[in-house]
Amino acid sequence: MSASETIAVVPRQSGAWRRAVLRGGGRLAATVALAIIVIFVLLAMSADDPAAALGSLLSGPFTSSFRTGQWLSDSANLMLSGAAVAMVFRAGQFSLGAEGQILVGALAAGAAVLHLPSFPGVFVVGLTLGALAGFLFGLVPGLMKAYGGSDEIVSTLMLNYVATYGFALLINRYLQPASAGYPVSDFFDPAAFLPSLRIGQLTIGLALPFAIGCCVAVWYLINWTKTGFEMGAVGASVPFAQATGMRVRRSVWLSMALSGLIAGLAGAVIAEGSTHRLIVGLSANIGFDGILVALLTANRPLLIPLAAVAYGYIRTGGDIAQLSSGIPREVITTLQGFLILAVTARAPLAWIRHRAGRRRPAHGGPVIPGPAPLRAAASSQRTGS
Repeated sequence: MSASETIAVVPRQSGAWRRAVLRGGGRLAATVALAIIVIFVLLAMSADDPAAALGSLLSGPFTSSFRTGQWLSDSANLMLSGAAVAMVFRAGQFSLGAEGQILVGALAAGAAVLHLPSFPGVFVVGLTLGALAGFLFGLVPGLMKAYGGSDEIVSTLMLNYVATYGFALLINRYLQPASAGYPVSDFFDPAAFLPSLRIGQLTIGLALPFAIGCCVAVWYLINWTKTGFEMGAVGASVPFAQATGMRVRRSVWLSMALSGLIAGLAGAVIAEGSTHRLIVGLSANIGFDGILVALLTANRPLLIPLAAVAYGYIRTGGDIAQLSSGIPREVITTLQGFLILAVTARAPLAWIRHRAGRRRPAHGGPVIPGPAPLRAAASSQRTGS
């Protein structure tokens, strides 16, 4: 293609992209409007005052500094969970194990800080051990997939049951105080609490900047390291990765283990930053909601904080609406699911197609994922240029 042809093509592509964005924005606005109407109808069927219930759902997180802090804390946990899921999804694996890995990480961190002597910075030990426990728990299905050919969906889902019931059993048997009537540990020593920053009446935990930094680290690993390039290549095309001499099995188990590390870290953050003890139901389905957060962003780590904040807002608003309006929890869960379906129905499609088109070689070869310099080098080798 000549320079004049290139100049002629680019404006048409840019114009098409702008039109696609406008169409997508219009569809998104219409879909969200329809979602709000349907939500109002559902609230009218289940709440005495639908307008007040809808107001609580939409404005609840801003009604007090405590609720705002709760929203930001929940969003930080969703960021870590979403980053864990995006890590393994970008490598072409489909893991459902974040929920169990969160519990294992919380258990390791909690058991450590409950038995260690109190000293400044003991919370770092808990975070480290939680991440290590998550890594090992994620490594198990990774090795099973890489060397045994097992289905990672089945193995990770079954390991969630192992983690859930093992978590309750160990607390009940070894960590539950005699005075407690249900599986729960003692409160941690204050030295084991995750530090927080107070701005006026608002308390922001260290978990929020920590989670954002973790998303940036995952983005860097995926896009600008050799390890991340190999994981992306395996996720895009296993035959291509094998033909170029990449270590496919290593990429499979390492991606799942690193995903487990981040999820285990999320469990430690929840235990040390939110509950301050070990309790059954500690994760509150953060692991499964992380799958939704990752899918909302098409597994792009830098967009995960935005999606986590938005979805955390819906979760917190739903909890407040339930308490203030007496709406059954099932209705709130249905509303959350419907709103997310409405938002995801059309919005990302044009953008994803645009990005896929930019990354697909013109000659029809396989998509080469990974850092731009590595993609260019691989493309040059394959075409002989």
